[in-house]
Amino acid sequence: MGKLRFFTPDRQLVMLPEAESNQQLQQVNQQLKQANQQLEQERQRAAILAERLRTAGIDPEQIF
Repeated sequence: MGKLRFFTPDRQLVMLPEAESNQQLQQVNQQLKQANQQLEQERQRAAILAERLRTAGIDPEQIF
């Protein structure tokens, strides 16, 4: 059984609420994935900097 679909006067498909929700969910998931990648990059950068401080004889935990 087909679904009733609506179009605007200029023939653009009007998204169904569930399709729009799915699209928004995909966008949020993509943003979350990007944020997680950035967080991991920052964690790696922090680990490298901490190791450089240790190499220089500085305890990174004592700085703050």
